[in-house]
Amino acid sequence: LATKTINRDVLPDVTVIGGEPMITVTQFIASMQRHKAPLSVIEMERVYRLAMWLQIEPSFLIALWKHEGGSPFGSSELQQQTFNPLNIKAPLNEWRTIVQSNGVAFYWYESFQLGLFAGVLHLKNHYGARGLTTVREILPVFAPARDGNNVEAYIRSVLEDIAYIKNR
Repeated sequence: LATKTINRDVLPDVTVIGGEPMITVTQFIASMQRHKAPLSVIEMERVYRLAMWLQIEPSFLIALWKHEGGSPFGSSELQQQTFNPLNIKAPLNEWRTIVQSNGVAFYWYESFQLGLFAGVLHLKNHYGARGLTTVREILPVFAPARDGNNVEAYIRSVLEDIAYIKNR
């Protein structure tokens, strides 16, 4: 299969909450499988459908999971413990099950599918509800510099991944 070349110097910002989907369910599943996501095809379809229903760009989920946990998906030590693909932090006084790592509390889920469902809801309710809808608006809040993130590199990486998935 031929793929389009991505001009890394010109990566336009993209709407990832509230816009039209950029990828099909087939592209979503193929990308998840390339990263060896620990989900069945049926689970991947369910995540895609929830993202579509809540207007969260599915390629954004893939790009965030790749950045937060590397590839193969679900292989990082933290994600093995939490089943939390987006590494969503929890308050220390959270009533639900949490996992502590280096003094930071993370939500724990029973499976990666449930973790992705929670991630979709988190994106919609935490960012979309505040009017943050593009990669450049969301990532400085999602992965702030105060947490040791290189925000501009993170944005560039996510935009590159979205463009790659879309053009595959």
